[in-house]
Amino acid sequence: MSACPIAIIADSTCDIPAELIERYHIEVVPQIIIWGNQELRDRVDIQPAEFYQRLSTSPQLPTTSQPTVKSFGEHYQAAQAEGATDIIVFTVSSAMSGTYQSARQAAHFIGSLLDLKPLVEINHQTGLVEGADRVRTRRKGIAALYQRFFEKFGAAIAAQRPLHLAVLHGGVPEDAALLAERIQREYQPADLVIGRMLSAELRQAVLSINADESP
Repeated sequence: MSACPIAIIADSTCDIPAELIERYHIEVVPQIIIWGNQELRDRVDIQPAEFYQRLSTSPQLPTTSQPTVKSFGEHYQAAQAEGATDIIVFTVSSAMSGTYQSARQAAHFIGSLLDLKPLVEINHQTGLVEGADRVRTRRKGIAALYQRFFEKFGAAIAAQRPLHLAVLHGGVPEDAALLAERIQREYQPADLVIGRMLSAELRQAVLSINADESP
């Protein structure tokens, strides 16, 4: 952590790309992945690629646990020792900590029975994950994701406001790259990054589009 009056700390569910972590000297507090009798720190003891490789073959699904108060406290103290007078902390929505996991488990159950691809979105008024749609194939799911996302930003696009976007994926880098290429080609966003996300309760691969709506 470099000396700076403002320190940035994020929990690992924020899925910030490594190049941005390095560029802005962001400290990441790892979520805990519980796999059988193992407790693994996200991106410390296990990396996303290894996580998804293991998830595809493991008969046992992992669960996750939030970082401890002690873990956050140690990062705060380290930031202060480096000269920080203010600390900005990014974490997963508190409304998602339990509800989000339940939504994922339900999506996994429904998808397994009917071979459906669940489409969910975050309600930013409540911080909750809500079901948006269900489709029969992955190709249709990606198309629906793309259409719904950019329908929501129609006014911003019409006003030619800059778009700051991220495509996040869980174990499907090729799909993420193709989706990002389409976004770049059709909308030319001001920023567009590709990153990984963890999906502990859902064996299906995950793909998402995310936006920063600040100017």
